[in-house]
Amino acid sequence: DAAYRAFKMFENVKEWTVLSLPLKWLFWLYGGTLPYVTQPMVDGAVVLSSIVYLVGTNWYIFGYIQGPEKRLKGFKLRRRVCEFWLFGSAGSFLWALGRRIGNVALGQ
Repeated sequence: DAAYRAFKMFENVKEWTVLSLPLKWLFWLYGGTLPYVTQPMVDGAVVLSSIVYLVGTNWYIFGYIQGPEKRLKGFKLRRRVCEFWLFGSAGSFLWALGRRIGNVALGQ
């Protein structure tokens, strides 16, 4: 039973890695285009959120191996970090696109 949970946990961590890395990269790449946001601020946000993601993943791993009901704390933390990357990357990408096509002038 513990070996099966460890296998399921490993598969889930792989899936979340594939989903979260592009979001983090897009946020890092386009985050500096947002008004009043500098690239060092984006770098710091990416580093801090990556550390929080790592902590959440560790809580998820050890919680899942102990029992499926104990994985929720780490899962929720990891999900919140992914939401931060999702909304940050989407917002900054759309802002960069708006500036590129000339519809957004604020922050130039």
